[in-house]
Amino acid sequence: MRVAPDICSRFDTKYWFSNAGYGLDDAGAVALADALEKQIDSDALKVEDALSGQESAADREVFRRLKMTGGGLLAFVMPEFLPDGKPWLIGRVRKFIVFLRDCGGFAIW
Repeated sequence: MRVAPDICSRFDTKYWFSNAGYGLDDAGAVALADALEKQIDSDALKVEDALSGQESAADREVFRRLKMTGGGLLAFVMPEFLPDGKPWLIGRVRKFIVFLRDCGGFAIW
């Protein structure tokens, strides 16, 4: 919403982060991808990316001990979700851009 407020403001922003069926049509998704692409090399995103990797070792250990509903450790079931102390934000933004360009529009339910 900071990068593309004009695109995201089509919705009441209090529902933007909910699973209430909001999303973007194909044109909106591509427009958001374009806006995010323009920010990849910005100083602001580089700072946020650097901060994304600053979880402490103690914080990472808490994540490693998280259990899924069935009792399995998250670290074994979905290790990609565990913080490893390395910056991750720009990589995820790049993946989101790919999704936005290919999805044909989306809604979150």
